[in-house]
Order: sequence, then structure tokens, then C-alpha cells
Amino acid sequence: MNAKKTQDLPDVYRGKLSPIYVDDTVYKIIESLPKEIVVAQQAYDALMSETNTVMAQITQKTTVVLKSFIHALYDMIDSITRNPDAFMWLIRVRKTDEKEPYYYLLRSAAWAIVFARHLGLSKGNIRILALSVMLKDIGRLTLPKILLSSKAGDPSNSGVGQIIVEQTITSLKKMSEVHPKVIKTISMMFERLNGSGYPKQLQGDDIPFLSKVAGVATFYDEVTYLKGELCSIPSSQSVSQLYAARGMQFQDDLVVEFIKAFGLYPTGTLVKLSTKEIAIVTEQNYIRRLKPRVMVVVDKSGHALDQFEYIDLMIGDTRNIVPPTPSRIRRAEAQIPSRVDLIEDVQPYDYPIKVTKIRLEHIAVQQATHV
Repeated sequence: MNAKKTQDLPDVYRGKLSPIYVDDTVYKIIESLPKEIVVAQQAYDALMSETNTVMAQITQKTTVVLKSFIHALYDMIDSITRNPDAFMWLIRVRKTDEKEPYYYLLRSAAWAIVFARHLGLSKGNIRILALSVMLKDIGRLTLPKILLSSKAGDPSNSGVGQIIVEQTITSLKKMSEVHPKVIKTISMMFERLNGSGYPKQLQGDDIPFLSKVAGVATFYDEVTYLKGELCSIPSSQSVSQLYAARGMQFQDDLVVEFIKAFGLYPTGTLVKLSTKEIAIVTEQNYIRRLKPRVMVVVDKSGHALDQFEYIDLMIGDTRNIVPPTPSRIRRAEAQIPSRVDLIEDVQPYDYPIKVTKIRLEHIAVQQATHV
């Protein structure tokens, strides 16, 4: 281990860095949300099940078989590359009774895959990246609980983090199904641009590109859910923290591209509208980021709606428009949708919403549309 202490390192990295090349023409939306959400739900369920199986094998120190797990992960990747909104909805809007200990790994992997899709990385590199994020913490499963009582992601506990990384690498090397690039990516995904990471305090381009990408995605997830899944901070605050880390912990242009990939309000974000209603982002507008499609769940008086309503902010509010009749068309009395703007993101626990109902009803609407 490099003996140089983190506090002796400069905050801002001033070395030369290789530029980030982005090709946003590689992946396009090739499947409708109504159709993809059905497939995404199947992929989500399968991967969650396979993840639990693999983690149990590691914990019990039995033979680890990754074939089905990897296949399920590849299905997740395929779904996200076809249409990211479907899987992001399932990841971000969870049933309140769903208690999965490894759910956070799927969530982190989803951030990483969508980010890689935005960058235009090859399908092979996306698979390496996703596997790296999903397997990054398996070292925790074989360590004493007392050692894990504090969060390894906290800079003050980087020593614990280093032990977890080392144990993870040791475990992965025993698994013949794990590609060497996965091991390499995990071994350096906790390094930081200015040398403040671990385990080797690498700096700048000494950190491989996929490790940089994984580092940004997992950092964003950790700051968003620092206090637990039910106490996540608004996405805009997560973006602010990530942006503040640019040029220090993470490469400047990589941070900018991550923000471009998701915008301020990723799918599944609860937002306040200019109508004073509360809605949840259901589908992105990749041209006009502040004009997504939303589902209104709380009215302007603060009461939860029994029947949710959809608004495409790019088009405007059409809910009060009366269908045209032949006489109205002749008199040129066409009605214009009223403009609705997205004001800010808000906390779910500040409003009387039932997340499980929102999740299931939106899926049901999409499935009905598909049929």
C-alpha cells in the first residue's frame, strides 16, 4: 500500500487526462415503454432471485455458480439499452413491502448501465461494467460483522474499504466464470482522481476508464441513499454533490456526461409542478430534459389522487380539453394545452402517496397499452 496519506494529497488533480469520447448514436430507443416494461419486470425479478442465490452461495462458502446470474444480468442490460425508462422505473419506484438486502446492487448497476449506454460503450464493456458493480461487495459476505459496523464508503473508513476490496478480489479469482477485466475494474473502482481513494491511491489516468465510470455511478448511488433506501435525498442534491466532486474525486467531463445521461430528474423522481400538483417522472424527454412525461399523484390541495393522471410536459396539460366536435372544428374553436413546468424535486415522505400503488398502477397502464 502506498504510504502517502490522503490528507497530504492536493484536493484538485492537476495532471493531464485523456478526454472522454461520447457517441450518443450507438443506442437509440428501439422499444416502446408499454412493451419494454413487461420484459423489464421479468428481467428484474430474475436478476433479484439469481443475486440472492449467488450471495447465499458465497456466504455459505459453497460452490459459486454464476451462469444463471450472468444470463439474468445480460437480460437487464439488453432491456436498458432498448429503453432505459422501463427498468429505471422498476428500480426507483419500489413496492414498500419489498425487503431485498441486495437490491442496492441492482440499483447501482442500473445507474452504471444507463451511463455506459449514454457514453456509447460497446455491449462487451457494458457487461464488464455491470458485472463489476454487481460483484463489488462480495468481500463483505465473508468478513466479521464487527468489522463492517461502519460504512466502508466513508473516507474515514477507507481501511475497512480496502480490506473489503482485497477480500472481494481474492474471492473472485476463485471463480472461473469471472472475466479478468471484471477483477481489474473492481480492484480500482474505489480509486479517486486526486489519489484520495483506495486501495493504492492511484491518480488520474492510472485509473482504468471502466473503473472511473463505475466509481461515478456508485458514488451517485451512495450519496443519494446514504441514510437508507427510505430516506433518499432529492436527485438535485445528489447531482450537486457529484458536481462538487468533479476535478477532485472524478474526472470533470465524466461527471458532466453522467449528469447529461440522467438529467436533474431521473425516471422515478417525485416532482412539484407549476400547477402545485405532485407528480412522478415516468418517461424521459431526451431532447428537452425538463419536459418529461409525468404521472400526477397528488392534487394541488395536497390530497392523494385515487386515479392518477398523465401529462406530457412537452405537449402541455390536455386534461381539461374537450374532444372536438364537427361544429366546434368549423368555428375554429380548437383548444390549446396549458403549459405546465417542472419546478423542483421533492421528498416522498412529505406527501400522502402510496408507492406500491403508484408502481403497480403505472405498470398496469403500460401493460394495458401494450395489449
